[in-house]
Parts: sequence; structure tokens; C-alpha cells
Amino acid sequence: AILLGCLETLSGHSRNLEAAVVTASVREMAAIAVAHGGHADTLFGLAGLGDLVVTGFSPVSRNRRFGQLLAAGRSVAAIERETGWLPEGARGAAAACALARSGGVSAPLARWVSRLLAGAPPTLDGVLRALRSAEQSRPK
Repeated sequence: AILLGCLETLSGHSRNLEAAVVTASVREMAAIAVAHGGHADTLFGLAGLGDLVVTGFSPVSRNRRFGQLLAAGRSVAAIERETGWLPEGARGAAAACALARSGGVSAPLARWVSRLLAGAPPTLDGVLRALRSAEQSRPK
């Protein structure tokens, strides 16, 4: 959802790109779940795709708003100071990356969000590289 918020700011509402990110994100989440004994089908339902759609596209979603602010050049510290909150995705990105590493899963989208949270500049080119990497690492 943070990535979708960033993408709105960086791409100017490219629905095709948003669809690609949603598809790749759910695939990435499912791969992490399977690596730890979960079922991919769980992520293709309300617990994965459903939650991502709600938090990624709702105008009142804190995760989406947080991504928009990051993409506009605000730092995590500045956002927290000004709003008084950090969304759960700000903490969840590091956990997703740790689970991916321990499960031997490539998670380029989660890594992109984690790098952004660590201060890397938000760029559309960076998102596109992460998407290409996600596509190349998916099972054929």
C-alpha cells in the first residue's frame, strides 16, 4: 500500500502500472508465505489481495498517504513528527524483507519500500527496476 501511494505521486495515476504492482506484490507475498509453510491461496483472498486493494487505493488509508508523502520528498521522521503517526506498513516492510531472506525468497518490491524508508530517494525508475526484478524472479 505504501508503494501504491508512492506510485500515485511518481507516475501520475498510471492504472496499468498500479495493476502491475498489485499483481507482483501479491505474488511476492504469496511466495514469502509459501516459503514459511503457508498457502498461496490465502494471499489471493481477503487476507492478501483484499487488504492490499483496500489499503492501497483508499483515499483515507494511512499506508497510501504515507507513500504519497514519501514520494513527495518527505522523510519518515518528518511525516511522523507532522502527523503524529506511522502506518503499520512502515514497520511491516522490514518484517517482510526479513521473512523473505529467511525463506530464500526474492522480494524486490518489499526491498524497494524498505530502502525508501531508510532514506533512499523515491524514483519511478526505481519502482520499474523492482517490478522488472520481480518479473524475472517469478517462477515460470
